Amino acid sequence: MLIRTHMHDLKDITCDCHYENYRAHCIHTMTSKMNTDNRAESPIPHPTLVYAGRVETEKLIKMKDEELRRMQEMLQKMQQQMQHEQDL
Repeated sequence: MLIRTHMHDLKDITCDCHYENYRAHCIHTMTSKMNTDNRAESPIPHPTLVYAGRVETEKLIKMKDEELRRMQEMLQKMQQQMQHEQDL
């Protein structure tokens, strides 16, 4: 039972935290690469395009942060339930 419980925790933490951090890193890398490519194509970027790119990146980051927060809350609730069940 302990192995199953801890394996489940390991899967949850890996999925919820590590994978989300990896996704956020990949999104950041991709957007920075796109921005670098856009700069290489046009030596003087249009301020509106730069601003729009930053806004889009910030929206993605905020959405991922919100999703990560919800997942962490769910993980905490699950841990509390498991602790409550073990106490009984």
